[in-house]
Amino acid sequence: MGLLVGLIAKKDMDIFEPLDGMLVSMKKPVEARAIIGKNRGANSASAGSQIVMAREGCAGLGYLSSSHVPSDFQQPMEQFSYTLLFNGRLYPFEGTPDCYSVAEYLGPTPDDGVQLLLNETNGAYALAVLQEDHLLLARDPMGVVPLYIGENEDYIGVASERKALWSIGIENPQSFPPGHVAKMMRSGVGFIPVRKIKQPESLRLTEEEAVRNLQSLLYNAVDVRTRDLQRIAVGFSGGLDSSLLACLADACGIEVNLISIGIKGSKDLEDASEAAEKLGMAYFAESFDEEDVERSIDKALMLVEEPDPLKLEVAIPIMWVAEKAAEMDHRVLFLGQGCDELFGGYRKYVTEYIRRGANAAQSLMFEDVAGAYERNFERDVKVSSALDVELRLPFADWDLVQFAISLPVHMKLPTEESGQRKRILRTLAISLGIPTTIVERKKRAIQYSTRVDRVLRKMARSEGLSLTEFVRHRFQQVLVQLDLSPDLKRSENMRQNREGFSAAR
Repeated sequence: MGLLVGLIAKKDMDIFEPLDGMLVSMKKPVEARAIIGKNRGANSASAGSQIVMAREGCAGLGYLSSSHVPSDFQQPMEQFSYTLLFNGRLYPFEGTPDCYSVAEYLGPTPDDGVQLLLNETNGAYALAVLQEDHLLLARDPMGVVPLYIGENEDYIGVASERKALWSIGIENPQSFPPGHVAKMMRSGVGFIPVRKIKQPESLRLTEEEAVRNLQSLLYNAVDVRTRDLQRIAVGFSGGLDSSLLACLADACGIEVNLISIGIKGSKDLEDASEAAEKLGMAYFAESFDEEDVERSIDKALMLVEEPDPLKLEVAIPIMWVAEKAAEMDHRVLFLGQGCDELFGGYRKYVTEYIRRGANAAQSLMFEDVAGAYERNFERDVKVSSALDVELRLPFADWDLVQFAISLPVHMKLPTEESGQRKRILRTLAISLGIPTTIVERKKRAIQYSTRVDRVLRKMARSEGLSLTEFVRHRFQQVLVQLDLSPDLKRSENMRQNREGFSAAR
C-alpha cells in the first residue's frame, strides 16, 4: 500500500514538476517513488525519485509505495495500452499480489473492468489508470482508503491526501465518492455510481439466526484480512468491539498483540489490562502525559488535514497506538472502527429510537454508516499509514455491513436510555465465551477514555480560547509549516465547501 496522485493539465503545460511536488508534499516513508507522465530524464526535484517513462500527454500519475507485507508488489503496472496503480487490498488474499488480480479484472478494456472489480470484489482500495490523455479512477464501496479530488484554473487533480492538492493550488479538495468510477479529462470529470451503500429493508429472522449469521460474517471479515499475515496488533480498550476482534483473530490462528494507550492515571488502562489477562492474550500498554499531547497536536493536524476538534481528539490516541505497533515491528493494525454505527453504540441512537421510533433510529444509523468514510476512515488510515502501519477494519467489510444495516433495530438498541446498546453484538460475545465483565463494560469514546479531550480543553482554556478556536489556531500554524497560506477563511473553505465535485455524486 502507499499513496497516489494524479493530474490533468487543462492547458498545454509541463505536469512533471507539479506531480513531483505533490509527492514531496505528502512526506511519507517510502521504499520507492515513481512518476508516470511525460517522458523525462532520470532527474527529479525529489531526491531518490524513480522516473518511469510513459506516454506523452497532459495526464500523469505518481505513487509513493510502502511495502507492508511480503506479497506487496512494486508498482506501477503496465499492460495493454495503459498504466495501473492499485493502492489497497482485495480480500481474501489469494497467494498473488492484489495488483495482478486487479489487472486481470481490468483486462484490455479497463473502463468495463473497473466496474466489474467494484461489483464483484471485497476490498479496501483506490485505483488509478492512465490512458493516453485521461485518467480512470475508482474507490472501494465503503471508502476505507482515502482519495480526494479537486480542480483550479490550471489542473484537475486527485490524491490520497489533501495536502498534495493544496500544493498545486487546489484549495477545496473533496472526498472521492466511494463505490464510484470517474473519468478525468481536460474537459472535466464524469462520475458513474457503481456500488453504493443503500438502506435495505429489515430482515425477518430470529435472534438465534441473527447471532449465527453475524458470527459467520464477522469471523470471515477477520479471517480474510489475516490470511497474508502471521501476526497483528489490535488497538485494545478492554471493551466489547476490540475484544471480539482479538478473539476472532486468535481463532484464525494469528498471533495477536493487544495495545492500549492512555494518559497517566486513566482507569481505562487498568481495565484493559484486566481484560487482556482474562482473554489470555499478550498485552502491551503505553501511558502518556500532557506534554505528549502537546507534542502530538501539530503532527496529528497535519495528517487529519482539517481544523476539526473531534477528529483531533481521536487522531492523537490512534497515532499513539500506531506508533506502539510500529515500535513492535507490526505492519498491520486492527481497529474496531465502524462498529458503533453498525450496531447502535451511541446514545443518540437510543434517544432517537425512544422519541421517534425504529425507522428514525434506523435512518440515523444508516446515515452514519454511509458517512463513516469522511468522519472516521480517512482520518484513521492517514494517521496509521504515516507511521508505516497498515490499518485494516473488519467492521467495514462489505458483506458484514450489508447484513448489519438490515438487522431490525430492536436487536441492536434497548427501549430505555439506561439499557445496554449493541445488544446483538453482546449476545454474540457471550456465545463466544468472552467474559461477562468485558461484554457488559460501558462504552466510552476513545477521546474520553484516554483523557485526551480533557487535556486539549485544558490547553485551550490556558490560552483563553474555546477548543474550536484553539484547534483552528494550531491548524493555521500547520498550514504555515506546510508552506501554505494560514488564512483561516481558506482553511474553512477546505473543510466546508461541498460544491463542484460533490454535486456529481
